[in-house]
Amino acid sequence: MSLAEIAAEPAGGPAPGMVPPSEGSGEDGYRDGARLAIEVCVVDAANPTRQARRPVALEIWTQHSVYLLDNSRECIEVRGRGDGGEDSSRRFIGARLKGGRRRQGDRIEFWQPLPVRGSVAVFEHATAEQEALLLTSTVERIVVRQRVLSVPARAPRSV
Repeated sequence: MSLAEIAAEPAGGPAPGMVPPSEGSGEDGYRDGARLAIEVCVVDAANPTRQARRPVALEIWTQHSVYLLDNSRECIEVRGRGDGGEDSSRRFIGARLKGGRRRQGDRIEFWQPLPVRGSVAVFEHATAEQEALLLTSTVERIVVRQRVLSVPARAPRSV
C-alpha cells in the first residue's frame, strides 16, 4: 500500500488492503472491546539521551518489570519497576518476543506480533540444547520508541 492510498482513506472505511474490523467487533471496531493501547514515543536519533549498546525500540511494562527490546524484538535489558535498576529476570535477556497470551472466559487468545494490555508477554529463548517459552506477569503498558533522524535538505558541498 502506498502513502497516497493511506492518505486517501475514505471516511466510511479502511483504505484498500487494510483489514476491516471483524464481524464480532463492537461499535468502536475493537474485537471484544480490546483496546491495544500501544503508546508511541518519538526519540531524536541525532541526540540520544544515553548511549545504549543497541537502541531500545520497544518497552513491555508489567507489574514488576520493564522489558526493553531492540528492533528484532530481542530482549536486551530488564529493569525493575520499583527502583529502575536492573531486574533479577536475567533469563529473558536474549529471548525474542513472540506475542501475547490472554484468557477470555473459556478461550485462550494468542496475539502477534505484540502482546496487549491484560495479556502475558510470551518470549522464546532458544539454546543449542532446547527451546523454552518464557512468560511475564500481566502486561500493563506497551511503548514503541519511534526514532527520527533529521538531516539538512541540502548537504554542504566540499570544494
